[in-house]
Order: sequence, then C-alpha cells, then structure tokens
Amino acid sequence: MKAILHIGTEKTGTTTIQGYLSKNIEKFRENGILVPRTVGYPNNLIVPVLCYKEWRNDDLSSFAQNMFETNNYSIFREKVVKSLREEINNSGCSTVLFSSEHLQSRLISVEDVSVLKELLFDLGFQEIKILIYLRDPAQIGQSLFSTAIKCGAVLEQQPLPNTPYFKNVCHHKNTLIRWQSVFGKASIDVRIFDKAELYGNDLILDFLRALEIPEYFDNDVRIKDRNRSISRHGLDVLSRLNQTYGAPSNELIDFMETYFSQRPYRMSLKDYLIYVDFFIESNEWVRKHYFPEKEVLFPSKTLLNEDESENNYFDELCRLIHELTKA
Repeated sequence: MKAILHIGTEKTGTTTIQGYLSKNIEKFRENGILVPRTVGYPNNLIVPVLCYKEWRNDDLSSFAQNMFETNNYSIFREKVVKSLREEINNSGCSTVLFSSEHLQSRLISVEDVSVLKELLFDLGFQEIKILIYLRDPAQIGQSLFSTAIKCGAVLEQQPLPNTPYFKNVCHHKNTLIRWQSVFGKASIDVRIFDKAELYGNDLILDFLRALEIPEYFDNDVRIKDRNRSISRHGLDVLSRLNQTYGAPSNELIDFMETYFSQRPYRMSLKDYLIYVDFFIESNEWVRKHYFPEKEVLFPSKTLLNEDESENNYFDELCRLIHELTKA
C-alpha cells in the first residue's frame, strides 16, 4: 500500500488543491486513491497533531480537542488512529493521499517527522512519497503577513525573515534536509510553485502529473481561489480593528477583500532585499541538490507597489462610500 503526502508548503496553492480533491473525492476513489475524511477534510490537518508527543499551545491542538471532544491526548490519538485505520481498510484503495501544508509547518524537527513515518508504517504503508511545492521566500513572506492579519494578528510592519514561523516556512533547505533525513531523497518530489514552472502552466495539472494521473482525469471540477488579496492600507485598517475588537469575522474579511483590494499588498524594496539576502544560501542549496539544471532557483520578479500613496487609500475609501450610499 502506498501513501502520498502533499505537505505544502504554505502559500503554494494548497487551498486550491484541497478544494479540487474534495470535489473529486469519489473519482479518486474509483481510481484506487483514498482521500481520507477522518483526519480533517479537505485539509488533513489532524495528521500533524498525531505526531505531537502531547498537546501543543497551537491552533491545531485546539481544533483537534474541539473536534474530538477530549482533552486527553492519548485518548484522542488512539481514537483517531483507529478511525483512520478502519477508513483505509474499508476503502479498498491501494493508495492514500494525505494533503496538509501543516505537515511542513508544524513538524519542525526530525523527531516529529520520524513519528509520522512510524505512524505510516503502523498503518500498513510499504511505499511513501512526499510531494512538496516551493515558492520564492519573499512571496511567501508577504503572503504570510497578510494571512496573519486576516487571522487576527496586530502587525504594523512586515515581519523579518528570521521570525521563527516565517523562517520555518521559507527556509527550504532546512525543510528538505529534515524530510529527506527520514524518508530519503528519492522519496521526495520537489516542485516549484510558479506558473511558468508548472506543467501546462496550471497547478492542478501539475499536481495530477506528480500523482502520475492522466490529464483526462482533470474534469475541471474546481473551486474558486478564496485567498484574495488586500491592499497595504486595507491591512493597516484591519490590523487596527484586530487590536480593538479581536480577530475578524469572515464577513469582515470578505468586506475588506471587496473594498480594499485595488492594489494587493507588496512588501517594500528594503524588505524584499532583506528576504532575498537571508535565504540566498538556502535557495542555492536547493538548486544545487534538486534543480542543478537551473541557473537560479527563483528568478527575480517585480513584487513591489512603490506608489502606496494616500491617493490610493482615498480611492479605496471613495469606492467604499459610493457602494454604501448608492442604495
């Protein structure tokens, strides 16, 4: 039996991929691939929690405790592993496809990843494949900044690349060393998250190719990308709202994405160069070991909105006032 683990990284279209899996779950099953429901769905975010030694002070632990209605970690783990084993055995599938970007971002040590390997062997998997998409760290950094504010953070500036969570997600060398030390380099399929690098310039087609599924399997049953961008001014407003009123509701986020999205946030040139310099050695290591045919891992791109002026803010504000008053 074979396990395929799509481990992210964050900000590489995981929402799109997981939405596609949920829409095609029965078609995958018909082709011998199980997309499990017992460990979180469509994001299998319970899997990394199974690799904790105990509850951690994080959102995944809180989610798992609420979902399975227990504060006892041992009881939780035993219950989930039993349910997952039954789901796998009853599926009749020879391949199980797990997808969660939190596998990369929350399993931060070799020991964590080793626990995952032991779990997979215990479930009866003889073959394991790791699929990971890598993105330019500067692009990840600015997207993580936006997401953090949408989730309730109060941030005035782009976090530096040595911020622990940002560094963990963006430092691709550390990630690959961690995973290949447990599963072996031959088990890891590393792909670049960039439209020009994707098969057919399409994430889903590239994902299916990585799974060795024929193109005709793609029947265009997809979901619209829900990760819309907010302008820098919009993020500043939302951060201040977070400070006063707490984490925003989905309705407030939708509102901000509607009326403060004329110019999506781009980090400053200064911040961009800081990210480039901080991760240059990591990116070169990845290029050398996984993409030796490439001159550079991530070609420089224009990420910047240099004219985030007050005029742009007032343009967004005028649009908001017009929409609110025209009725």
